[in-house]
Amino acid sequence: MKNSIYLRFTSLALLAVGVLLPNAGSSQGKHSTYVRAEDSFYDEELETAFLLFNEYLAGSPDDRKAQYYAEICSLLTYYPAKPLDKFLQFEATLGTSDKFFYYWAGRIYAARYDYGAAIEAWQKFLDLKAYKSKVITDEAKAFIDDAIVKKSFIELPSTYSVHHLPAPINTLNSEENPILFDNESKLMLASIGNDESVRRRKQRSTIYFFERQGKNKWSPPVSYPAFKEMKGNIVNLQLFDNETKLLLYYEDKKGDLYQSEKVNGVWQKPKPLDQIDRTGMQVSGFFTSNGEVLVYTAESKKPDKDIDLYMVTRQDEGQWSAPTELQELNSPFDEDSPYITPDGSTIYFSSRGHSSVGGFDIFKSVRNPTTGRWGTPENMGYPINTPGDEIFFKFNKDGKTGFFSSDRAGTVGFLDAYLFVEEIKIPMKGRVIASSTKQPLAGVLVKVTPDNQYLNTLSAESNQDGEFEVLLTSGFDQAFDLTYMGLHVKTESISVDQTSPTDTVNKVFDVDLTETILAQQTHQQGFQQGKSTIPTKTTTKVASASAETTAPVSEYTELSDLGKKFSKGNKAILSNIYFEPGSDYISSAYTPELFALFKVMSENPELRIEIGGHTDALEEKTSSQNLSKLRARAVGSYLMQRRISEDRIKEVGYGATQPLASNDNEKEGRELNRRIEVLVIE
Repeated sequence: MKNSIYLRFTSLALLAVGVLLPNAGSSQGKHSTYVRAEDSFYDEELETAFLLFNEYLAGSPDDRKAQYYAEICSLLTYYPAKPLDKFLQFEATLGTSDKFFYYWAGRIYAARYDYGAAIEAWQKFLDLKAYKSKVITDEAKAFIDDAIVKKSFIELPSTYSVHHLPAPINTLNSEENPILFDNESKLMLASIGNDESVRRRKQRSTIYFFERQGKNKWSPPVSYPAFKEMKGNIVNLQLFDNETKLLLYYEDKKGDLYQSEKVNGVWQKPKPLDQIDRTGMQVSGFFTSNGEVLVYTAESKKPDKDIDLYMVTRQDEGQWSAPTELQELNSPFDEDSPYITPDGSTIYFSSRGHSSVGGFDIFKSVRNPTTGRWGTPENMGYPINTPGDEIFFKFNKDGKTGFFSSDRAGTVGFLDAYLFVEEIKIPMKGRVIASSTKQPLAGVLVKVTPDNQYLNTLSAESNQDGEFEVLLTSGFDQAFDLTYMGLHVKTESISVDQTSPTDTVNKVFDVDLTETILAQQTHQQGFQQGKSTIPTKTTTKVASASAETTAPVSEYTELSDLGKKFSKGNKAILSNIYFEPGSDYISSAYTPELFALFKVMSENPELRIEIGGHTDALEEKTSSQNLSKLRARAVGSYLMQRRISEDRIKEVGYGATQPLASNDNEKEGRELNRRIEVLVIE
């Protein structure tokens, strides 16, 4: 795994306050610093080189070569996920003068799993007609071979999705062994340095608890005194016995498995597990759901002393059996962090061996119910596994979601906590029809919400035949909410039990439009079959504070005729959409008019429009914001939410410069001036 993120974080902090900049003002000191930085760079001590190059650049900020070296170090150590723009700017110059440019480019691309670009860069390096040592040539060839394997691995993803947990859970430090508990309302993990007292007491890690505060939102961390008193490293967490007991590995001078109990809602100081032969015990263990079997890791008796999986069982008199090696699961390399499903049929564990593509990968093995032996371990695949390390894998109670820790590309600390969700996607073909006529309904917005707080809500819209398609997630109920003409018309929940992506769910939704039709009759007033009645004025009386004048305006046409070959004009008013004084809010009563505009834009994909917002004269004087532009934006947002491209819409605020009626009176005056107009952009 990586070096200690805490040490790197401390070094960066010292650099930020100038502690590492003693020689910046001395020419001799600067030269010495540069030489030490370059030596560290070519010794591949990139973290040290990064700090030294930054020290040198503090006094020589325009040195392009030092900038180049510092950027490489940055991308391969502290900031592997940041944009590559700055590094790629060096390609035009140092890409030709530094024969190692494409060697480093390959390593940078590989560090972010862009193996196609990495292979191309390394091949460019090998093709250069310049001297290259056999060592680096062989290494580049080996890198290419390795990248080909890893590229194939990540191009065959599994049925899982992986999500990085947000702050305050993940920090610059190490978040290990996340576990959800208390009806999924709380999360615990072992972490380094979430509390300043941890650093003051030189404690390496402790256990922190977070409370859920909404979807993907968590409270700041808290810790119990029982765990703060432990001054060593705490890892390997497991709740058992109805979440009243906690198994953990605690390492101070000598590592051991401990157990803590919750008494009256308070966790007690952990105590060592008794009566188990723990010779060579390492950092992980896991009880089966009945508490009768403990699987743990220990140093093997083989010459290389790698870490293997062992098992002990509870005897009738309460004693534990002698350890048994799980030979079918162990490899010549290290195994770690076992997890057994509640039914005891499947074990998950991390291993550096078997078919690992990086460091520790997570593997799955199923027990043979007849022989009791574990089957051949299977790699869980990408994106559960990456070329980084994955460890502490555990399912939540639903058996579909869970957590693990990883140092993969994009982590912010040494190890970060990740959520995984099993997402077997099942295609659905839906159709929406009117109950009374059995005719298809177009323009129905369909929102699909899986019964799982980790899965996102999906949306679709029915076409002219009333049809829509969406991908559902197997194993979860899906709630369908249908909206037509801005009015909610149906809610229905269906279960998705299909397990093969080749299966298809077919569903017809009958919609009762009785209430919708009544609402339309109340609010529509001129809206008929997608048309909005537009005044046919070519001039309008405009009243100012001093006198009345006649101002010519563009010829208006019906909204449905906009953009047509023989349209009478290039401008339309969204009839009946008027605003309360000082407001840009559009009431749902005006949804038919907005839908009419959406329909015009959908049926004329080349049409580009200007949406003009207007205010009355009183608003122009009192409003501190461009209220008319906000009104135009409200209409534009409605269209863009329905996938009308932003580049087809121009939002303009005209203020009170183009009144349709007198501003002396509210009724039939100022209320008409607070409006939206649509202009075709030729």
